[in-house]
Amino acid sequence: MDHPIKVAVIGLGRSGWDIHVQRMRGDERFQITAVADFLQERREEAQAEFGCAAFSDHKELLKAADAELVVVASYSFTHAPIATEALSSGCHVLVEKPIAMSTAQVDRMAAARDAAGKKLFVFFNYRYTKDFRHLKEIMASGLIGDVFEVRIRLLGFSRRNDWQTLRAYGGGVLNNTCPHFLDIALRLLEAPAVETFSDLKLTSDVGDVEDHVKLVLRGANGRIVDLEVSTSCNASEPKWTLLGTRGTLTSDGKTSQIEYFDPK
Repeated sequence: MDHPIKVAVIGLGRSGWDIHVQRMRGDERFQITAVADFLQERREEAQAEFGCAAFSDHKELLKAADAELVVVASYSFTHAPIATEALSSGCHVLVEKPIAMSTAQVDRMAAARDAAGKKLFVFFNYRYTKDFRHLKEIMASGLIGDVFEVRIRLLGFSRRNDWQTLRAYGGGVLNNTCPHFLDIALRLLEAPAVETFSDLKLTSDVGDVEDHVKLVLRGANGRIVDLEVSTSCNASEPKWTLLGTRGTLTSDGKTSQIEYFDPK
């Protein structure tokens, strides 16, 4: 690479500033050349640190900014339309989850990507975490035999009252937290899903969307993945559980306990 990738960041909230800008800060492979956010103080902070252009409207950014890659970290319900516009403007795009509110929006994004000849990335960074790689290694090693069931739990209690509890803004646990773990669930299933069960509940949040998600997948290989993500259930369960024909693995995401027997 003969020069840093010129990056524009749309949305400077928890994801845009605390995750994406934080990861690019001090990395010589990236140069933040433009930002967009409706809050003036956020724009001013970015300008002061990076000397970049700043816009209150993403449309103005896409018209005027000198950028090769656009990071879309705005409100969830705006991800797809903004990403589609950015692709059509001639930029590569990294979009936060959820990628869209419907498959029709995804199809439009893919069409814009193909027409522009650009790259479209979804920020599924959990694929590269140590705990996920550890699970894959144990499964591939055969140490606990053939894995016939995987359980994934992300449980806690928090009575939120922000925009991510409102359907109109694309809120809810399914859109906010589940995309990462559904992506992992499909990768641990290791086969097409042939049966599914799902249940969404609103139990304690102030808004109008679910705060508890239950999903069970059965793969063509017979394996089951049981996923539960909740901000209304403070139960103490392992984050990861692998059930194999010769043993089990349980993990809190930091340390693992493996119990197995050697048939020899």
